[in-house]
Amino acid sequence: MFRLSKALIYTTVLLTTSVGSAKIANAAQQPHVKQHSNPTEMLILDVEEGKTKIVAASKFDLNAIYTPFKSPSIAKNVQEDFTIKDNIIFFQPSNEQPFSIYISEKGDPQAPTYKLTIAPSPVPVGQQIKLEPKEPYFAAETRRANKTNSDYPSTVIKMLSDTAKLIASKEKKSIDNFILDDSFDASPYYIGNALLNPSFKLKGMDYEIFVLEVVNRSNESFELVNADFASISPEIGLVESDTFIESAGVGFFPDQVIQPGGMTHVILVRGN
Repeated sequence: MFRLSKALIYTTVLLTTSVGSAKIANAAQQPHVKQHSNPTEMLILDVEEGKTKIVAASKFDLNAIYTPFKSPSIAKNVQEDFTIKDNIIFFQPSNEQPFSIYISEKGDPQAPTYKLTIAPSPVPVGQQIKLEPKEPYFAAETRRANKTNSDYPSTVIKMLSDTAKLIASKEKKSIDNFILDDSFDASPYYIGNALLNPSFKLKGMDYEIFVLEVVNRSNESFELVNADFASISPEIGLVESDTFIESAGVGFFPDQVIQPGGMTHVILVRGN
């Protein structure tokens, strides 16, 4: 059942030394070190503009870079050959000299640009590298569609529904057009007899989605009220401010009525 009120959409979705140790730990986190320790596993590489990531590439086999772009472009100053198919860049270094490339979206001046320094390696297995932007990238046509989209209620309801499916799957990290915010960290808090624990946050171009775990700490069952959660800050709870902007959508999964000691999830969709 869906209830719409102004811009607010409610729904219940059922569905050594310490220094030495630090240096060692930091080195172990370097992408090329991970690649050499497990060369047959795809490397998930966090990327952002303004930062260079060093990765290894096999000299003896074909390597692949999976980009977030629909039609990636490459800027380089070396005589290396690259083949682009859909969103994937294929290449095989011709010598042992490290080189750098810049990757972006062809024909989109607003697209981010990511820099990789590639170190040719004798590893016999071609490396597979997937770029994971810290900020989500949306192609130009998607940005235009979002700006002119008049089907606002359906858009928000779909975000709530997709997030409920994400919770139920317990496997996926995000939903379409959103990325998981790894830096999100908030402490539990109470609203009445409900203990709320901020679980995770998804970031999109126009919206953010927060998922909270809610536990009934009373001896009686109670029903969660949509309007109560629309007017809270996902990170800290109740806010007393005339300028606070309510959530665009509120959903509950799997239940809206919680039994004593029971738990459910609250999904909050908020505009950026």
